[in-house]
Parts: sequence; structure tokens; C-alpha cells
Amino acid sequence: MVVFAGEVDFDGPEGLSHYLKHLMFWHTDNVKGESIHTRDGNAWVNGIVTSYCNRGEVSELSDMIEFARRIVTPPELEPAFMLEERDVVTREYELRVSENPDRRVLTDLRKQLYDNHPISRSVIDTPESIGSLSIEHALSFHQQYYHPANAVLIISGNVTDAQVSDLLESRFSVSPTSNMSANAPHAQAWRQSKV
Repeated sequence: MVVFAGEVDFDGPEGLSHYLKHLMFWHTDNVKGESIHTRDGNAWVNGIVTSYCNRGEVSELSDMIEFARRIVTPPELEPAFMLEERDVVTREYELRVSENPDRRVLTDLRKQLYDNHPISRSVIDTPESIGSLSIEHALSFHQQYYHPANAVLIISGNVTDAQVSDLLESRFSVSPTSNMSANAPHAQAWRQSKV
């Protein structure tokens, strides 16, 4: 699933899209004690979109569709865990950015080239920025951007339309009893402007 939201869509401390990606990956695999298994899954954010992938056997299709559905539902994780996950993102910074002078140069260069345009925002930024991210930042961002109208679900493999359509209808229906949002896709002005 590709969600059309990334660091460019937030104007608070940098690194929120990366932090939320971590929270959502944990949320997709365990909601209210009901565990599914992400099998060969991963997630990444490039600043403009956030992508979540999951790969498995056809017999696991229902589980994988549930994984995708959970991406567009609010994260149900313990607050203490959500705050601790910032430390995981900080360790990732230490491994990928602090020890990589090219990465820091490119981050600074991007800010100069794009004159602090939203596209210049860092998806991981600094430990100080990551530490200042709050649960409220993550929940608000999720509520604003993580909904079916603002995402694309891509299914590839040895499956038929019939196998997929019933699952999608049952899992992604928007009704008064579902926790699915009926929001419209977002369209930030900068996305239509020249960089």
C-alpha cells in the first residue's frame, strides 16, 4: 500500500513520517492482541509517499489484505511503546546518518537547493528532532492523511479478481459501523507548484 503522505506534508519537527511508519508497521501486525504476521514485509518513506509491503502465499491473501486495512486505521499501541519507538528511530539515525558524511551533506544541500521548500525536509533528521515528536503529532498526521482515498493498494501475484474483490469490499467498506474514514485525497498547493 502506498499512502500519499510523507515528510513534505508536515511542518513540525522533522522525522514524523519516518516515526509514524515505524508505529504503523507495529500496529498492522498486532491490534488489540490479535496478531497477524507480516511475513516478508517492509516499509519505507521517501518524503512524498510512505509505502508498506507484504509478501506471502495465496493462502495468506486474507491476512495480507488485513495488514493493508490496518494501515488506514488509527494505531492502537501502548503510549509507552509509541514513545519508546522514537529511540529506535534515533538508533537508525545513528547507524545511517551520523556515521555517513555524504548523507549529512546531502541533507544540508537539499535545504540550500530547495530554499527550505517542503521537499527539503529530512525523513529522519536529528535525534533532537525525533525526540520532540509526540504521539499527538503521529495520531493527527495519521488521521489527516492515512485513509483509503489517499492511498493506492497494489496487489500482484497469482490471484484472480474474484479472490481479491470480495476481500477488499469487506475490509475497506466505509460504513457507520466501520472504523474506515471517508476522507477525500489531499492536494497540497506545493505539489502543483514548481520546485
